[in-house]
Amino acid sequence: MPLCKDFVTDVTTQNVPSVPRATGLLCLILNILPFPGLGSVIAGLQANSSSTVLIGIIQFFLFPGLIGFIWSVWWGVLIYRKSQFHEAVLLGISIYSNQ
Repeated sequence: MPLCKDFVTDVTTQNVPSVPRATGLLCLILNILPFPGLGSVIAGLQANSSSTVLIGIIQFFLFPGLIGFIWSVWWGVLIYRKSQFHEAVLLGISIYSNQ
């Protein structure tokens, strides 16, 4: 049951894994071009987040209804934006403070 709980929490809070900047850009591109959800799966595997892998798989299967594509693009944008601050996240530095 922890996977289901993590999945629901990640989706409702839009919690994406922190990946390096280059991987974030790759995940954004892969979430748009070949298969929606592929970038999410890669980010989830790299960050060892099974809920993100599950999200990517669901995005892929929802693609024919267009919902999966929109969700996948948005998730790719979130992954890329968070990757801009990957080093700060690893060091435990708040990206929202002025210090």
